[in-house]
Amino acid sequence: MSKLKKVLLMGTAYILVAALAIGGTVAYLTSTDSDVNVMAMGNVSIAQFEYERVVDENGKWVSTDETDKYGYTPDKLQEFTQDKPLYPAVFADSTIKWDDRNGNQKPSGEGSHQQSWGQVGASGSNHLFDDSVKNVQDKFVFVKNTGRSDAYVRTYIALEQGDVDADDFENVIMTNVNKSHWSWKTITTDVEINGSEYFVMSATYLGPASNPTGILAPGAVSYPSLLQIYMKPEATNEDVEALDGNDDGQYDILVVSQAVQADGFADAATALDEAFPVGDNGINLASWFGDAINMYEASLVDIWDGTVDTSWYNETAAAFTLTSAEQLAGLTELVDGGTTFAGKTINLNTDMDLYCEDDEGNVICFDPIGSYKNDDAFKGTFDGQGHTIYNLSQNTWALDNGYYYGDLGLGLFGLVEDATIKNLIMDGANISGESAICGTIAGCAYGDMTFENITVTNSQGADYQYYAGGIVGWASGNHKYINCDLDASTTIAAQWGDFDNSTGGVIGGAGGSATIYMKDCDVACRIDGYNDVTSSYQWYAYRRCGMLIGNTGKTQTSDGTTYAAAPQLTCENVTVTYGDWANYTYCEFAGQNWPYVRVQAGVSNSAYSNPRYGVATDANGNRVVDDTHVHNEGEDHNILCVFDQLYGGGQGVYGTAVHDGVTVIYNNK
Repeated sequence: MSKLKKVLLMGTAYILVAALAIGGTVAYLTSTDSDVNVMAMGNVSIAQFEYERVVDENGKWVSTDETDKYGYTPDKLQEFTQDKPLYPAVFADSTIKWDDRNGNQKPSGEGSHQQSWGQVGASGSNHLFDDSVKNVQDKFVFVKNTGRSDAYVRTYIALEQGDVDADDFENVIMTNVNKSHWSWKTITTDVEINGSEYFVMSATYLGPASNPTGILAPGAVSYPSLLQIYMKPEATNEDVEALDGNDDGQYDILVVSQAVQADGFADAATALDEAFPVGDNGINLASWFGDAINMYEASLVDIWDGTVDTSWYNETAAAFTLTSAEQLAGLTELVDGGTTFAGKTINLNTDMDLYCEDDEGNVICFDPIGSYKNDDAFKGTFDGQGHTIYNLSQNTWALDNGYYYGDLGLGLFGLVEDATIKNLIMDGANISGESAICGTIAGCAYGDMTFENITVTNSQGADYQYYAGGIVGWASGNHKYINCDLDASTTIAAQWGDFDNSTGGVIGGAGGSATIYMKDCDVACRIDGYNDVTSSYQWYAYRRCGMLIGNTGKTQTSDGTTYAAAPQLTCENVTVTYGDWANYTYCEFAGQNWPYVRVQAGVSNSAYSNPRYGVATDANGNRVVDDTHVHNEGEDHNILCVFDQLYGGGQGVYGTAVHDGVTVIYNNK
C-alpha cells in the first residue's frame, strides 16, 4: 500500500476495513471481522472493530444473563459475519416507522419499532430497531485507541451507489447511525472507487454527550458510529440491479477509520482535515477505499500452518464447506482413510496458500488427496467456487504420507474416480516426482470424470520415467475437460533427460480405451519435452509429448511413417498456443559420460547439467554450464528441433500437429 502524504509533523494513524459481499438478484453485504491494515506515525495507533447481535433460530435477539451498568439486560454480541442478506425491510404492522438518516427519532407515541441499547458504553446512541422489524442488519462500527496519546478519530463509510441517482439514493439504502456521539456529513456522491460509484458519509467522533471534546483516550473504545443498514420496503429488483453499478453481483460497503494525535489542536475537525485532506472530487477518498478493497481481498487468503483439521466432517451431511487450509489437509486424511465422499460435495469458501515451512525452514509438502498406492480415491464433487489454491508443493522425496520412488499419484488429488472437479484456480503449484504420475489437479483419474472451469497458472510439474500433465497425469475412463486454461507461465517437464516420460499440457497419458472430450480450453503452457531429442535418436524426437496429451498409446501409418493418433479425443473450440520455447537447438558434446545434453527448461536442473550423467564439457574438457552457450567448437554438431504437436504416441512414433476442433497459434516464428 502506498503511504498517504502527511502534512503534519505529528502522529497519525490510518486503518482500512473493506466490507464486501456476493449476491444475485438480491444484494448482500459482508465485512471483515478485524482490521486489514494499520499505518501509524508517532505513538498514534487505532483498531477498528465491527459487531452484530446474536440471533436465535426464531430471529430473536439473544440476551446476556446479567444487567449492565446502565440497568439494561443487553443483547449478546458477536463479530460481524459474512454474506448477510440485505432484503427490503418488513415491519410487523406494515407501517414505516424508522428514524431518519440524521438520527431524529420518531416519538414513542407513533409506535416507533425501536429499542434502547446500552452495551459497550453506548447508551446514548440512537435506539435500534427491535426484532419485530425484519431484514435490518446490525453493523456496529467501533474504533479503539491502541496508541499512547489522545487522538481525534474520523470514520468514512462508502455505500455503493451504482447507477442510482444521488438524489434518490437515500430513499433506497437506509442507515441507522449514532448522531449522539458522532458528527455526520455527506462528503460526496458519485465518487468512483474500483469501477463503481459510491455515496460517502463521514463521522467525526465527539465523545460523551456530557463532554464532547472529540478525544479518544489511550485504551478507550469509541461509541459505535454506524449501527444498522437496510433497504426501503418498496425496493424492487430494478433497485437492486441499479445498485450493482459494476455488474459484479455484489453490494459493497466500505469503512475507513483515521486518527491524528489531539495535542496541539483545538478541535477534531481541524486536525483531521489537515492530516487527511479529501481532495477535489474525493480523489483521496477513492485512493483510501481502493486500498481498503485490495487489502481486504488479500486478507482473504488462508495460509496453511502445516496441521490437519477433520472436525468439520460428519457422516450424514451431503455437503461440506471448507474455510481453511487445515480443513483441506483434513480432506486428505479422510480420503486416505477410506472416506470416498461419493455423492457428496466439497465447497471451498476462501482462497488458500499451501506454502508452509517447518522450524528449520524446510518446505512442508501438502499430501495429495487420495492415494493411488492404497487405492483410496476421492469420488465426490470438489467445487472451488472460483477460489484459488496457491503454492501447492510436492515432491516424492519429502511427502509425509509415505510417497517415495515408485509411488504414483501427485497433485492436489492423488487419485480421483467418478468425480467432478470444478471452479478452481491453481497458482504457483510446484510438483516434482521420480517414477510418479503427476498432474496439477490430479495424478490419476479414472471412470466418469469432469474437470470444468479450471485455470492453472505460474506452475511447474515434472516427472522422471512416468507421466506429467498440466491437469491430469494419467487418464482412464470417460473424461470431460470444459473451459480449462493453462497459461504461458506454466511448464510441464520431464526430468533428467528422461526418454520414457510422457509429458502433456492437459493430460500426461491416456489409456487406449479412454474417451476424452475437450471444449473451450486454452492451452499455452510450455512443454519441456527436449528429453526426446538426440542427434542419433531423432527417430525418438518428442515421441511422448503433446500440448494436449503426451502419450495417446494409439498410432496410424501413412506412407510408411507411423504417427500418433487420438481416436479417443474429441475437441470443440480448443486453442493451442506455442511460444518461442518451441524452437530448440540441440548440441552434442564430445566429452560427457552421456553425450546428449540440453538446456533444462523445466524445474530440475541448471543449464547443461545432468545429475545422473555428469555435466557437459567442450573439446578441451571444460565444463559448459551457461545458458548463453553458442554452438561451436567442442560439439560434433547441432540441430534445430521445433516442437509442433498436439500429442505423441510412443516409441518410434512421430507426433501429430493437427486435430479437428483445435486452433493452433504459432508465436515461435
